[in-house]
Amino acid sequence: MTWVYYASPEVDAASHYPAIIAVSVTFCVPMLSVVTTRGFLRTRVLGWDDVVIFITAGISVVYTTMCIVQTRRGLGLPLALRPAECKHTQKMVRKSFDSSVPGYCLPFPPVQYPMAVISILCDIVVFLLPVPLFRKLSLSKSAVLGLCVLFGCGLITTVCSIVRATYLKDVGPKGNGNNTMVVLMGCVEANVGIIMSCLPFLKTLLTGIFKRPGRSILGYRSTKRSHPSKTDNLSYSMDVYSAANARVHITATGEKRRPTSLNGSEEAILPPSSGLAQSKGILKTTQVHVGVE
Repeated sequence: MTWVYYASPEVDAASHYPAIIAVSVTFCVPMLSVVTTRGFLRTRVLGWDDVVIFITAGISVVYTTMCIVQTRRGLGLPLALRPAECKHTQKMVRKSFDSSVPGYCLPFPPVQYPMAVISILCDIVVFLLPVPLFRKLSLSKSAVLGLCVLFGCGLITTVCSIVRATYLKDVGPKGNGNNTMVVLMGCVEANVGIIMSCLPFLKTLLTGIFKRPGRSILGYRSTKRSHPSKTDNLSYSMDVYSAANARVHITATGEKRRPTSLNGSEEAILPPSSGLAQSKGILKTTQVHVGVE
């Protein structure tokens, strides 16, 4: 039994349906995973942007499913190799692929190529618009680099649009009618675009996974260590991480006695010694470093 309806084994072997199915599933499954994760993380703060993404993801799933279904009716084959039983469509649709069909359609190049160029230009403009703002933001180099990488990944959709435009010549009256790559690149472009639009909402999750080994997924960590010495002195070190990525590092070493408070950031653990002119005692200093990423 062949995959393509009414096709001989030779024609079925010439079809690119395995590649179409593999690419469609490869991009659709991660897209659904990312959208589902976004919905889970934003359950309590869902907005209209989330609703739009969910609807878009649903449309993309339908489009991807139709790509796979159409492989059974000839998608993946040049028009000349498609079984005649699969070509019984409306006359208007047949004319757009087969110039021998009587009738008139709008010229293919003036309609399709300007649409492709406009889509590509819009992608490039959307990518370039925020770039001047990066210089005005008070962000760390790692944060700026992250933004650049994020917007750079968005250019993948532009690359898909450019590749898709190069295959439009095969669909026109002067081509062989094989619209496989046009449909396939449209599927890739839609799924990649949805994934890129969800990445900013997954920042906390991605940061927790990739940035600091040993840090929990949501970015919370608290450690406290106390090691008494043999001389009955107290030595301790404490790191505290908060949800806002604020880090407080406290270190102190001195005798075990009640400290005297000097100000909000210093405490005298060992007061100045009267017998030593150069001795200033031991102070415990607290330093707070707050970074926004």
